Amino acid sequence: MKMPQRKIAVIAGASGLIGSRLLEQLLRSPEYTRVISVGRRKLPLKNEKLEQLISDFSDLKKYDIWTETSVVFCCIGTTMKKAGSKEAFRRVDYEIPVRLAEAASLADAQFHLVSSIGASVTTSNFYLRTKGETEAFLRSAGLRSVHIYRPSLLLGKRAEFRFGEKLGIWLYSTFSWLMLGPLRKYKGIQAEKVAAAMLHFSLRKAEAGVFIHENSELLDVS
Repeated sequence: MKMPQRKIAVIAGASGLIGSRLLEQLLRSPEYTRVISVGRRKLPLKNEKLEQLISDFSDLKKYDIWTETSVVFCCIGTTMKKAGSKEAFRRVDYEIPVRLAEAASLADAQFHLVSSIGASVTTSNFYLRTKGETEAFLRSAGLRSVHIYRPSLLLGKRAEFRFGEKLGIWLYSTFSWLMLGPLRKYKGIQAEKVAAAMLHFSLRKAEAGVFIHENSELLDVS
């Protein structure tokens, strides 16, 4: 009988739309025996496999969790409106993933990042350019195995209200029938689906390299 893998995961952003779904799936997965949530505030959740590390992300390398960590999931993300400025936005969407990646290198761990469709270092859109710069750092960080996820419009219930996102969901529900063929890559995707894809790829044999998972691929993961 094949014994299940014994994996230890670190997850940042576990209170968010994708992160909360991924945390639930990690805690249910028999392959993961220990799950460490890193965040600024404690989550209202208890589970025998869950450990919570309260941190401002300024010096992640000082913690002793990295020597045994198998996989690092970065689901951190904010909006320009919530951040309040470009500098504050960049601190969340670029600096935190960079620090996590640097810490992950201590453990030779897989690194999984939630990015965005359209991420590019050359775009004039600040949000997408920041995402692209984060991806570019990961490509050059020397990590053995990196998985980058580029979902389109995220579907699912958030704890906070985001007007722009609600408008996007309404438009998507109205015109979703058009999202076929080349337009399928823009199709909205449930947060649970993205989380399931992240879990799926984390359980595969860890191949060396950088792997980009576009929205169309995420939609196809069962």
